[in-house]
This record gives sequence, structure tokens and C-alpha cells, in this order.
Amino acid sequence: MQIVLAERTEHSVELLCELMSVTSSSYYRWIQTDHQGIRSIEDQQLKEKIKAIHEGSRKIYGSPRIEKSLRKAGVKTSKKRVLRLMKEHDHGYICLFCYFV
Repeated sequence: MQIVLAERTEHSVELLCELMSVTSSSYYRWIQTDHQGIRSIEDQQLKEKIKAIHEGSRKIYGSPRIEKSLRKAGVKTSKKRVLRLMKEHDHGYICLFCYFV
């Protein structure tokens, strides 16, 4: 399954599963139940990029500026995801204008 995960950008998942003699539904079920799924791997990579941008800005940039920097670098993400990852790893998140509806 790790091979399918690694090669899915180059070839279709169906083709890779067929070569591995595994059904594609088994692969997708494995992705959903695996604790190191695609989303968590992407989050880990994104956390490293956020940390680099945050430290490069002398810890001044917040989630909107970091999100803009990531977009300029070609990374598709949202402000909410950047904010969540910053909160998880305590990158100096301070909410000055927080309000709840």
C-alpha cells in the first residue's frame, strides 16, 4: 500500500492497485483508517513550511500573511488550516480581534 501512496502522483491508483493485486476500495479504506494518512503527511510538511516562514519573519507574520506566502510558493491551502496548524504547534498565535457569534 505504501508503494501505491508514493506513486499515486505518477500513475492512477486503479492501475497501481491492479499491479499490486489489491482492490482500489481496500486502498482507500486503508487511507481512511491509517493514522499516517495523506492528510497528516501533508499537514506535517505544511507545518515545516509554516515554521520556516514564521521564523523567517522574526515571528511577526500571522496566519493570513503566512497563507499568502504559501500561495506565492505554489502551496494550496486556506487561512483556517494554517491557523489550526499554528495553534497545534504554538507558533506564537495571539488573537487580538477574536469574537464568537
